[in-house]
Amino acid sequence: MSNILLIVDGGSRGNPGPIYGAYYFEVPNGNFVVTGGPAVIEFGEDGSNNDAEYRAMVLGLDAVADYLNGSAKPLHEFNLVLLSDSQLVVNQVLGIYQVRAEKFLELKERVLDRLFSFRTFTVQWVPRDVTNAYLGC
Repeated sequence: MSNILLIVDGGSRGNPGPIYGAYYFEVPNGNFVVTGGPAVIEFGEDGSNNDAEYRAMVLGLDAVADYLNGSAKPLHEFNLVLLSDSQLVVNQVLGIYQVRAEKFLELKERVLDRLFSFRTFTVQWVPRDVTNAYLGC
């Protein structure tokens, strides 16, 4: 069983302000590891840091799925470890915190739909310096 590492970050320039997302992933492939990113994407609209973080999760999960579509193994044969520096969003995705803003309910569902495609998944908060080390943003 293979473990995929996905690190995401989202932010806004101002809160609210123009939002962006970033991701980096590592996928084991035989005796080596394939990496994707870091990629930083401007979403082209204004929003909050939390909005950007959710969108970065969707973006990163889609990037991993796109990469694995060319793989001999389907998504459900992989375990995923997703790291984010947003304690609020991580705890909302895990169901520890309630999602109160209506617009985040749909984003949370999009994240969960993608997460449940994997054999297992872990979503974990990490300090900002960890995401900065991989993503540089």
